[in-house]
Amino acid sequence: RAIVLGDGNRCAMLTLTNIEGRVVRQNAQLDEIERTGLALRLSEERYRQVVDHVSIGIIVVQDGRFRFANPMAVEITGYRLDEMIGREFVPMIHEADHAMVIDRHMRRQRGEEVEPRYEFRIVTPGGKVVWVELAAVLIVWDGAPATLSFVSDITKRKQAEEALRRSEGYYRSVIDG
Repeated sequence: RAIVLGDGNRCAMLTLTNIEGRVVRQNAQLDEIERTGLALRLSEERYRQVVDHVSIGIIVVQDGRFRFANPMAVEITGYRLDEMIGREFVPMIHEADHAMVIDRHMRRQRGEEVEPRYEFRIVTPGGKVVWVELAAVLIVWDGAPATLSFVSDITKRKQAEEALRRSEGYYRSVIDG
């Protein structure tokens, strides 16, 4: 409904019922926004719990630099989180594995088909060599191409494989005489 003012202009007339109805609708919208915000916070909390407690390293590399690392990635590499984020990943790779890792990384960034899972060595800040298995996929991170990688420390497995090779070689030499 409208009323005509003294100057001839029309103005909407609101009744108490109209105002109450608008207030109820706005409160319902605010409740929905609050529920949605709570659901988002709970979802983010669940995500953080998984990422922070998973027993595999998770890293994101973009433009050749670490952009994200979870606590297990920090543990595997031996670097503190503040040392990793923004750091180039190449210096961390064992010199003997540089070419292979860089080649696969660059090919993946260009969208080429690349074996997603492979093994190589990294060097910790203290100089310790750590064997890792990496599974990587191309993603978009903050609007630009990046690599999402899942990293496992396989040093003990590699040591066991080497011990087995040596043992087999020893027994062959004994048998062959």
